[in-house]
Amino acid sequence: MVVGNGETCYFWSSNWSPFGSITKYLRGESSRNTGIPTAATLAELWDQGTWQLPPVRSEGQVNIQTHLTTLALTHEADAFQWMPHGKHS
Repeated sequence: MVVGNGETCYFWSSNWSPFGSITKYLRGESSRNTGIPTAATLAELWDQGTWQLPPVRSEGQVNIQTHLTTLALTHEADAFQWMPHGKHS
C-alpha cells in the first residue's frame, strides 16, 4: 500500500511497511502490548504533523517506529500498488 492520508491504511493489517503486515511481523505482540488499538489507521496515529506513538517495548517496535519517521501523511488518498511476486521497491 502506498500511504497517502492514512485514512484507509490500517496499522496492524495493511501492507504499508517494508515489514509487511505488522501483526505478522511482531508475531504475538498485540495491540494490548503496544498500546495501539487493533483497528487503528495511520491517520489516527498522526496529529499535527507528528506521529503519536506509545513507547516501544521491543526491537521490532523500534524498527516500525523508525520506518514511520520516514513517512509523512498527505492529502492524497491511500492507494494499492501491486508488485510482481518477489519484487520489492
